[in-house]
Amino acid sequence: MNDTTTLTAPEKLGVRMPDTGMLIGAHRVAAGDGRTIEVEDPATGKIIAHVPAGGTHDVDAAVTAARTAFESRAWSRMRPLDRARIIETIARKIEENAAELALLESYDNGKAVHHALAVDVPAAVDIFRYMAGWASKIAGQVNPISGDGRQYHSYSVREPIGVVGQIVPWNYPLAMAAWKIATALAAGCTIVLKPSEVTPLTALRLAELALEAGLPVWRNWRLKPVCLKAFSTSSPAMATRPARRWSNTPASTRSPSPVQPAWASRSFRPPRAI
Repeated sequence: MNDTTTLTAPEKLGVRMPDTGMLIGAHRVAAGDGRTIEVEDPATGKIIAHVPAGGTHDVDAAVTAARTAFESRAWSRMRPLDRARIIETIARKIEENAAELALLESYDNGKAVHHALAVDVPAAVDIFRYMAGWASKIAGQVNPISGDGRQYHSYSVREPIGVVGQIVPWNYPLAMAAWKIATALAAGCTIVLKPSEVTPLTALRLAELALEAGLPVWRNWRLKPVCLKAFSTSSPAMATRPARRWSNTPASTRSPSPVQPAWASRSFRPPRAI
């Protein structure tokens, strides 16, 4: 697999393609069974990329790597100001690569380049910048209680919940991935992100930029997980995997998808309160 592929069309500039392998444990990998999904340019109907079609075993590998990254505490216990600095750097990386991301979004999603430049890319920058500010402001509180305050002391502690599974739709691939990723990172969580299988390219590029921004890599003799995993798979496969502590999926006005009952049937333990 080549790291980059240049796409050309008469009406568009060439655009750098991200590595289309799934990002699991800081490595770009193919699907375990070798299957791929064709990605089309909606304007021409031409195939512009092939991305791995991740299955349940690939999801399990991503969740395991994200859980290991979380338990390493490299991110969850990082000083909030340091976490904020990295999230702000991701915002700056998106800003610096705005033209590239807008072109990639146009190829992948079909929207006009000027729309992606005016709406999608700024929205991604804004949410990372906004959540960078929140990273140092998530705190518990002392709770007022009835009775003798000299005998009892009550307070709450806000803690990262763990691995967050996130599913992104096709219509705003970059912006909606950013909305989900930035929020979870600010809280100190690790992430398994499933972009739409028809528009996965800007999410894969965003993962590259996050690594360039300094998202920590935890190492031991056999594992090298990072906080963010990005891959393509079926939504039900993502929804039913164990070891996740929270899930984030877009709503729809359509009839319920297989994801909704799959997630509704799972219970998630709330964060610890003291």
